[in-house]
Amino acid sequence: MMTNREKTFRDAELHIAFQAKTNGKYWKKHRIQAGLDPTRDRTQLEAFCHDVAKLYKKDGAGDGIHIEVSERPVDESIQLTIYVEGPVTALAHFAQNNFTRLTTRIALETAIVYHPGSGIVETIVKGGAKNHTAVLQLFGKHVVAQELTPEVIEKKRYQLNALRDGLMEPFEDWSTLGIDKVRLRRARFCPSGSTGIAFQVEASPDKDQDDAIRIALNALKVDRSFEAEYNMEGASVIVYTDTRDKGKNHYFSFDLFSSGSSTIKNLSAQNQAIANAVLLALNVVEPDEPTEIASTGDEEGE
Repeated sequence: MMTNREKTFRDAELHIAFQAKTNGKYWKKHRIQAGLDPTRDRTQLEAFCHDVAKLYKKDGAGDGIHIEVSERPVDESIQLTIYVEGPVTALAHFAQNNFTRLTTRIALETAIVYHPGSGIVETIVKGGAKNHTAVLQLFGKHVVAQELTPEVIEKKRYQLNALRDGLMEPFEDWSTLGIDKVRLRRARFCPSGSTGIAFQVEASPDKDQDDAIRIALNALKVDRSFEAEYNMEGASVIVYTDTRDKGKNHYFSFDLFSSGSSTIKNLSAQNQAIANAVLLALNVVEPDEPTEIASTGDEEGE
């Protein structure tokens, strides 16, 4: 399989590498025209690369470029991954027990994922918002032969304070989702009006032990009410799935941040649906808004 399906494995590798960066400062999401057909012509793609390389000239980038195109049948998205010859870098390393200094050029990576069905386009670009805009303009000029009017899609914030009093049973029956129990494994709090101080509480993964909220309520003492004094900034939710195999715990976890980031995308498709249903049931997201799921790299089934 690995010998005869090299392109398949490379496409999967590029997709995973892109997903790993979608929670960082270099990632942005825009909406452009739907139904565009990106070119596969190498001459046009290389012209696109050379123009992207010019954006990094002021940072010492060279003229070398490389581009890979990968398509995902699952969601019909198209990913362009561009490598630009970076500035000269001196590396000190050991090779065969000998210490050497190596002068090299680390590749600067830029990537674009376009979803023709929705018009959503995600970019990973270094250099700030201006470079994201410039890359999209070049994408329109060289790749889809159309002037683009990108609209920035801001991440929706998670209302984590809805979890501050504990994970009470929602109106929905957990069993209809195949869930046995939901707990907070970790919780990060920041005192209201003081961003320089934060507290993180961690609980055992054992579903019969107190979760992070119960521990926090017992440990964090304030002059007035807990609700008025602390905001929840981050949380790790652990979901125990219902199973007939009572001898083994079946669960998965994901992280959330009040800024709107999460690691839900790192879960399987089935567990993503369960996670989004849990957040909706617990009022962390609004029922009429889609859940934004940016990833950082959490584990599934710790």
